[in-house]
Amino acid sequence: MAIQTEVEFAPLYKGQPLFGDVDQFLNAQGFTLFHLGTVPIGRTNSPLPAGYGTPQTLWGEAFYLRDLLAEANQPWQTPENFLKMACIADILGFSDYVLELLVYLTANYGTDPRYNFAWAIVHSLQQIPALATQDVENLPALQPIKDFLGEIIIIGG
Repeated sequence: MAIQTEVEFAPLYKGQPLFGDVDQFLNAQGFTLFHLGTVPIGRTNSPLPAGYGTPQTLWGEAFYLRDLLAEANQPWQTPENFLKMACIADILGFSDYVLELLVYLTANYGTDPRYNFAWAIVHSLQQIPALATQDVENLPALQPIKDFLGEIIIIGG
């Protein structure tokens, strides 16, 4: 459901696939690039000291996740997988994706208490200073779960 891999942007090893090759392959398998951390390293024959100029980016670390909201990943779209992916995305810090997943999970499976995250979503959003003074239950992103928000007591809303 998630892949963390080293990727190269210039040949470092004989016969290795480069970032474009890896990205194309993983996209074909239903994965979406969520983050790319790069490591700029000076060229090996350069006499310039570290920190001088902008060195070439030779390699990086890529995080790919299955975008369970994409139609191409329909075979993976089970409530259990949505919950697992929300946990993985949360650990990796992809908060916007976590919110999307939990809203989708609640909207589509929220009649089952195991998959109703309406209260947790609203409570979590209320902890964000920029949203604390808003009626978060009326945010457009939460409209799919509006029917599940009826019994929630809005704090500070």
